Amino acid sequence: PLERRATGAQATPQRGEGEVNLNPHERRVLAVLTSANEDFLCYSFRLYASFADLVRLTRLARAVVLRACRSLARKGLAEYRRGLFTADGRMAGSGYCATEEGRTYHARP
Repeated sequence: PLERRATGAQATPQRGEGEVNLNPHERRVLAVLTSANEDFLCYSFRLYASFADLVRLTRLARAVVLRACRSLARKGLAEYRRGLFTADGRMAGSGYCATEEGRTYHARP
């Protein structure tokens, strides 16, 4: 029989339970997601970076950013959202934001 993969985000391990390992590309994308930027899109009072902005701000190839974003989301450090709006209320598409776990991970020494 076919095995199903879990699609939900995994919880970030607590200290002593193991570490979340990020490659340099994931670290760069997470750094952008945790930064405040006036170009980010708004949804429910959270700021999301559009995929195009992530590519521009990280200066990484589109495929690399896509892999990093999906990996961060699987690890529970980022969240994907559709139906985002600009600051003036126009429909803007989709994007990613750092979760609370992602912001905590990025802020640690």
